[in-house]
Amino acid sequence: MSLNGKLGKWVDAGLITAAQRDAIQEHERKFAGSRWKAGMASSGLLSVVLGLSLIVAANWQFISSDIKLVGHIIINLALSVLVWKWHGNPARKTHAEVALFLLWGLTLTFIALIGQIFQLSGHVYEAIRLWFWITTPMVLLFAQGRYMARLWAVAFIIYVPFDILSTTWDATESWNIRKSVLLGTALLLPLGIWFLGRWQRFASARQEVAATLRRLAVFTALAAASVATLEFYDNFYYSYSVFVPLAFAVLSIALRFALNRQTQFTADDKLTIDLLCLCGLYCTLPFLSYALSDLWAMLHFIALWGLAAAIWQQQGHAKYVSHAVTLISLRIFIGFLEIFGGLMLSGFGFIGIGLLLMGIGWATRKVQARLKGGVS
Repeated sequence: MSLNGKLGKWVDAGLITAAQRDAIQEHERKFAGSRWKAGMASSGLLSVVLGLSLIVAANWQFISSDIKLVGHIIINLALSVLVWKWHGNPARKTHAEVALFLLWGLTLTFIALIGQIFQLSGHVYEAIRLWFWITTPMVLLFAQGRYMARLWAVAFIIYVPFDILSTTWDATESWNIRKSVLLGTALLLPLGIWFLGRWQRFASARQEVAATLRRLAVFTALAAASVATLEFYDNFYYSYSVFVPLAFAVLSIALRFALNRQTQFTADDKLTIDLLCLCGLYCTLPFLSYALSDLWAMLHFIALWGLAAAIWQQQGHAKYVSHAVTLISLRIFIGFLEIFGGLMLSGFGFIGIGLLLMGIGWATRKVQARLKGGVS
């Protein structure tokens, strides 16, 4: 529903007055105008940067290695000075973000330039690894805008788990160690990210980055628990001890109860901790079941996202609940295409799972009404 539609419903319900509605609409119009100007300026800046890049690329072979290296160093140093100079100035917040973004990207090109000039024999992923880890403190310390924080979050979610797991797989052939690192990453990495985003001193200084970290933690945990369902499709059982997933299952439960005892967390924080630990527990279930089953894979996914939706419902995140319901619906459709071959069986299957989900929703409303002392 559009903002104007929501405002109209709120006025009809008596939540706001018509004057308040008009004030909100006027504010949003002014904000939209500022966003348009900022967007056009950003597009213009991008066009200029691309144009300069093409000019340099066209004459790249005529530029000596010393000039390339010294020029890049001067540009990076100039951007570093600007970031340091502007980062504490609210009037220069946008300028600081642009300078930080350019410095972040040009650091990667500088690493590539060094490799080209000195003919280093490293691989691309090693350059990306170096770039990510040396620039992450810079982003966490100086990024203040949502755009930069989200770009870094995308790089984080793609690279960090891959780096941890690929390094472990290259270092050892022990499946006990591999599974321990896999499950430990799935459980502890999201919790660590969330605690950093929840840290009051950091959150007060870097609000956007902290909020991005908290959302990133939940996304990482849910992605790991969802990907874990692929184990139900794998009929190649590796020689790892059942005590490895069992230990992490127990750790997930223990962390949930231990963290919920802490008084510094709000009720909303504790629900998020419940979700993170629940995802860690669900990551271990496929490794404990030793089952090759399309049905179990589907039920695992539905149960995970159903519980996530229930937690988000308590937190008041209606948009996330809608996303979860959409994913569950898609997974049901895919699952029954996998499981049932004929139209008749597929029809009964869809009816059965639909009745089950509606029954869960009805039971949840009854329990919530009973707990609140209301009437459903």
